[in-house]
Amino acid sequence: MKLFSKVLVLTLVVVFQLSLVAMAQTPNLSLTVPKVSAAPTIDGVINDIAWVEASQVGAKVVVDLAHTGDKLTQFPRVAYVAYDDTALYVAFINYSPNPAALVTGNAVSSNDEVELFLLPPGKIYNNNDFQIIVDNAGEAKNGHLVNYVVNKTAIQWIVELALPWANYGVEPPQPGDEWSINLNGHQVADGDQWLCWNPTYGGFHNPSRFATLIFGE
Repeated sequence: MKLFSKVLVLTLVVVFQLSLVAMAQTPNLSLTVPKVSAAPTIDGVINDIAWVEASQVGAKVVVDLAHTGDKLTQFPRVAYVAYDDTALYVAFINYSPNPAALVTGNAVSSNDEVELFLLPPGKIYNNNDFQIIVDNAGEAKNGHLVNYVVNKTAIQWIVELALPWANYGVEPPQPGDEWSINLNGHQVADGDQWLCWNPTYGGFHNPSRFATLIFGE
């Protein structure tokens, strides 16, 4: 009887703790991105009118949360997102006190890197096809899908990329279409953290915790 009581108490404690985690999860975010008048030049310099247009309409996010959703990095990242009939465009600006000392040479996800998760409607998520990683040395996972450049300054490392719809095997989205997206990354040299825009409360491969990408006018 005593053993049963102990098991029951432990079970109730675990259920209560799990319910607290579930209650702590925030609603998924959404982002409306503009259809830009001119594609950015993919050169690692974030000075194109496309990024200005993205900023003007709020198509920018801060990637600063640990994947657990309960901690902030000291070195936030900013990402701008836009599109046209040719491609999706993303610019990651990542802050670091010493970009020259970032971690390289390991498997790409073990270095200082950025990640784009993009899931079209009607597609079934898998770990291989819908995740793009680019590290600070220019190594990539699914790099064949994107055109990208990595650039470093005194306090930033930048990843600017274009993901052509043709490479992704989809038709160009139309205004009002909704996809799933997340913008993530691994910070290593400046304190090991897995970072998210929309927190996944666990591993990154969790499409139920992706944000909604809304294609605007």
